[in-house]
Amino acid sequence: MVGRNDPCPCGSGKKYKKCCGKEQVVDLQEIISSELEKIMEGFAEEGLEPANYFEVEQRTRH
Repeated sequence: MVGRNDPCPCGSGKKYKKCCGKEQVVDLQEIISSELEKIMEGFAEEGLEPANYFEVEQRTRH
């Protein structure tokens, strides 16, 4: 496994974080939103009662 401060394995001579490691930067908020959307869809598929949607929505915002 290559560490962030190790030389990049591509041979550029740069640190991994400044070279090929840049491509692996992930937006954490985007991942969280995506996962919450999947959870909400799962609730909808399982037949969550409409009265409970408000509570679930509030908990996901918290």
